Amino acid sequence: MLILRRWQNDPELEACFVPNNPRLPKGLKIMETIRYVRTAVRLPIYLTLVWQAAAKVDVVHIFSAAYSSFVLNCIPVWMISRLRRKRFVLHYHTAREWKKFAASNLVRFILKRVDKIVVPSTYLAGKFKQIGFDASVIPNI
Repeated sequence: MLILRRWQNDPELEACFVPNNPRLPKGLKIMETIRYVRTAVRLPIYLTLVWQAAAKVDVVHIFSAAYSSFVLNCIPVWMISRLRRKRFVLHYHTAREWKKFAASNLVRFILKRVDKIVVPSTYLAGKFKQIGFDASVIPNI
């Protein structure tokens, strides 16, 4: 969010943030307490917000923290970026579930088609290198 605050008054840049866990409308608040159901209810809301935000930007930058996050969030957002003809930056943050991630043909299909892979450590950059992909390191601050 710091980066958004820094850019908010830049006339040459439009940056927006779309949380992958948007607030549910009042009538659906009860869904917050039901595991899996809340994800199923939130996902279409999230993707609608991403679709709207992607109309305003040139680059879609998504954060992923594990294989399940990649499948649930990154793949649909990547598809939106393709439909909207936007560049796509994957910001991947963990080696959790790495074997599953690295072995997935679907993951490899997507990784071949992203514009940039960003990771917070040389360790993760090395993991991506092992499976044939270059990743830029931008350390956490």
